[in-house]
Amino acid sequence: MARHAGVILPLFSAASARSWGIGELADLDPLSVWLHAAGYDRLMLLPLGTMVPGGSSPYSAASAMAIDPIYIAIDDVEDYARAGGDAALSMDGARALHGARQSGRVAYPLVRRAKLEALDLAFACFLRDEWQVMTA
Repeated sequence: MARHAGVILPLFSAASARSWGIGELADLDPLSVWLHAAGYDRLMLLPLGTMVPGGSSPYSAASAMAIDPIYIAIDDVEDYARAGGDAALSMDGARALHGARQSGRVAYPLVRRAKLEALDLAFACFLRDEWQVMTA
């Protein structure tokens, strides 16, 4: 029988230099490459469900079926780039992003504020450039 070695971790602890103050789904790719190089062949994640307002525990999910949007790699969202990217964030959103990236811990309120504003910008761009054009 083959032996296996692996790691179990919460995604929030796998933040990369490009992430927004929290580990993101896109951070799994470089993490898995690193784990493979170290001889590991398993990676297990703690739950990724949408947390209740003000929550920070992966076990306090509001839904077992939905991934929390704070784990989305915003820089990979094409509509966010088309909306102007980081330059399109409000002053408050930019401050939240900066604070989240500089924090030594996951600053959930800052991460959530920055990411939700970024996703709102991306969705508005999608509505304007794609949805309304298709339905006109």
